[in-house]
Amino acid sequence: MYNATEQLAEINKAGYDNAVKLAALSLEKAERLTKLNLQAAKVALEQGVYSANAVAGIKDVQEFVRLGAYIEHSMCMYHPQSTFHLWDFDRLLRWIQIVGPERTLLGSDLGQKNNPLPVEGLRFTVEKLLDKGVKEGEIEMMVKNNAAALLGLEGSANPRGSTSLKEAAV
Repeated sequence: MYNATEQLAEINKAGYDNAVKLAALSLEKAERLTKLNLQAAKVALEQGVYSANAVAGIKDVQEFVRLGAYIEHSMCMYHPQSTFHLWDFDRLLRWIQIVGPERTLLGSDLGQKNNPLPVEGLRFTVEKLLDKGVKEGEIEMMVKNNAAALLGLEGSANPRGSTSLKEAAV
């Protein structure tokens, strides 16, 4: 037979062992729940990006253009060294074909830390567009003339003189 002190010690040890097992089980469940939450967040993020891509479908964009809108593309989304790089360059070409260069604007949204400078983004984009067969006049329209028209500068003279895009890309 045990004395009361030994019995209390065994009860305490059993309670302690159960508490340790329960804590280990709780940590295991918490780790599993965390992994599930991370997986769910990753899927939600991927779905969000997919949904954002689908928000303005081709028909929507064509309707915007029909109503007089210009469609702007940020070169940072297509530049392979940009931290914002999401899409391959052919996607930009498809949008230009769908919308037309007369309703397309190209902006940079570059120049932040760890990103190319805006002029590097412009040079990259112009070179790629030329390589893909886009006409120089169409590129000039998308990077300069359309923005000037929106600002009411259509008739303004170019004070620096006209430089061809091929020269500017070099």
